[in-house]
Amino acid sequence: SVDSPTSFGKTPKTQTPGAKHDQQFHSLKPTSGFITGDQARNFFFQSGLPQPVLAQIWQSSTDYYCLTKIIGIKKEL
Repeated sequence: SVDSPTSFGKTPKTQTPGAKHDQQFHSLKPTSGFITGDQARNFFFQSGLPQPVLAQIWQSSTDYYCLTKIIGIKKEL
């Protein structure tokens, strides 16, 4: 049907976005629930977005999950 997500070439997700971000965050081995600035910087540089774009995103949000969502959206543009 036209309303089906696969009609638009999208595949159904088997993992929720929150679970994906949790997995990424825990792969950074946080200490007491926190990661260092260096860990965050190195992780977000892996997105391939230019540093000025990442700086704008960083200034707009201090929440890890929000940052990863915004970076994901920006990469799709």
